[in-house]
Amino acid sequence: MRKGMVKTPVIVSLLQLAVYVCLAMSAMLFVEKVYMAVVITGVRLLGRRPEKRYKWEPMTIQILVTE
Repeated sequence: MRKGMVKTPVIVSLLQLAVYVCLAMSAMLFVEKVYMAVVITGVRLLGRRPEKRYKWEPMTIQILVTE
């Protein structure tokens, strides 16, 4: 009987801790999704595309011919 009386508060407190950890991680995921949505919307509104930002041209194949 004594063993069960000691074990129950420990299990309950560990489960409460697990619930709070999961709640914190869920909140972090939500904040990350909102942040990424804001960044993507800002990039689309400003029109900053890689094609406009970087000056690039396709690579050409150069063959070295030796005799």
